[in-house]
Amino acid sequence: MKAFFRLGLAHSLCATALCITVPAISKEIESASPAELNNAGTHCMAKGRYQAAIDYFSKALFLDPAYDLALLNRGLAKEKLADYDGAITDLSKAWADKSGESAFALDSRARIELHAGRYQSALDDYTHLIQLFPQAQSQVSYYHGRALAKKQLNDKIGAHEDFEKEKRLRHELKANKHRAQVTESP
Repeated sequence: MKAFFRLGLAHSLCATALCITVPAISKEIESASPAELNNAGTHCMAKGRYQAAIDYFSKALFLDPAYDLALLNRGLAKEKLADYDGAITDLSKAWADKSGESAFALDSRARIELHAGRYQSALDDYTHLIQLFPQAQSQVSYYHGRALAKKQLNDKIGAHEDFEKEKRLRHELKANKHRAQVTESP
């Protein structure tokens, strides 16, 4: 039973959170690893069951407070429930830990700040992302987000400049992709 349960853990855990608590499954939940709980949470998120997902991510974090992926995922689930303060708090912690997920955490935080009307914070985060990650592909979305924040802050010239930069970067990416396809052709 246990080996079978582990294979279907994400589905079973998510189903349990939404239906009834079955004592046998509850014992399995208690012995689940943080990674298994995180996987169950991501499964719940994929099904649109955000509160159940948050519960699993929180349990994973209780077992391993340094598990940044669960912290990041919990922030994204909180965003889906319009808990922007909670989402920003979790994503800020994930960013502060400088894990491998940190760029995504900061990008997600900036996007949520923009959506929540915290334009100056979003602007600051997008500017930081542009400075930290100069790769053209990721900068397209950073310049776009920063332009939107500037527009909301009535910096029309700055917004226009960032939209133009985004446009140039998109053109460069398209041209590079085309060159790579031509080079690969026989």
